[in-house]
Amino acid sequence: GAAPRGGLLGAALANTRDEKDRVLFCWRGVGKKAAQLCFASAVLDAPAPSLQELPHRGSGATAAWLCVRGYVAEWVQAGEASRLSLTVRDARFGMPVASEEVPKKDGTWLLSTAGGTTLLVGSHGELAAVQLALPPFALQLVIGAGEAQEASGPLAAIHEVAAGKRPAEGDPSVEELFSAKKRKATDEALATEVLARSCRPTEALIDIVARRRCWASARALLVLPEVDEALATQLLAADAELEACLLAQAVRRPSTPRLLEAALADHLPASLLPGVLEVLLQWLDAYREFTAAEVEEAAPGIPSEVEITRFLSAVADGCLPSLLRLNGDLLERVVEALSLVAQERARTENLHAVVRAAVRLGADGRRQRAHEAPAVEAVLVEL
Repeated sequence: GAAPRGGLLGAALANTRDEKDRVLFCWRGVGKKAAQLCFASAVLDAPAPSLQELPHRGSGATAAWLCVRGYVAEWVQAGEASRLSLTVRDARFGMPVASEEVPKKDGTWLLSTAGGTTLLVGSHGELAAVQLALPPFALQLVIGAGEAQEASGPLAAIHEVAAGKRPAEGDPSVEELFSAKKRKATDEALATEVLARSCRPTEALIDIVARRRCWASARALLVLPEVDEALATQLLAADAELEACLLAQAVRRPSTPRLLEAALADHLPASLLPGVLEVLLQWLDAYREFTAAEVEEAAPGIPSEVEITRFLSAVADGCLPSLLRLNGDLLERVVEALSLVAQERARTENLHAVVRAAVRLGADGRRQRAHEAPAVEAVLVEL
């Protein structure tokens, strides 16, 4: 349940790579937890903004806190009276990123942050500086890391495979979980644990999911931002018949272009390219014949035209040697589709510019007429 919250202590922007309008709120606890702080965040530009409470950190009184570059840093009273524990967590999920013990400063603290450096000033004039050398993409490597726990439950064998403690092939416990009777139940249970981040998405886990064709677990893994481009492409490559709807998720995933190109070059088989290109071309044809709203209504979850074009560009750059050996007609269709997308985008941009200029001209004309004196007609009547 939600931790008890007292008065609001403050709020700060918690911008991340993918979100620019996330705000972090801080409350003081009540009762026995009055010395601890509670945190929750919300995205302001969401259709219905709602607070997402961060997991409770644990015991220890918080001496100071701040939010910097999408992370929450807390100075917490450690075991020794002369030292504090600096804990850094992700501001969205509350996952631990780093921790370090620092000397304690008595009295009241003043904090000021510039970039990744924080200056702390004590009540007696003491100065201390803390520099957080955490790149924006570090969260991708640490989400769900947590503390090591002993594998337990019906999927304990798979947890041990993911941790490298048990072989993926030939082990009786693993083979039993993927028998004909238990395979579907195992896949669904593993997907649930992956989404709950009870099972870390290691390379060994990706490998067993791909080999055993656990499509529910594969779709759950593609949702996680900590699964990098290489692991995501390995999952896509396992779906040789494109029957598990992994391609749509792979195309929609946020990615770094250079990393995606390298992943496609290393892990996407050349035999899978014709099928992937055919599906991408069908999606682009749908956007040419129907509006985006109609396409989304008829096929929920289909990537946008921008996402499809971005993925096609990555395929072209990363798989160029394999593309040159494909059927010439297919390549001509790809080139024609990309040319039509570029033409449509240019036409839309030109039309937008013309409409904007016309609106601005009309507004300027109205303002100019408003400042002009009204016309007066005079008639001379002879008596």
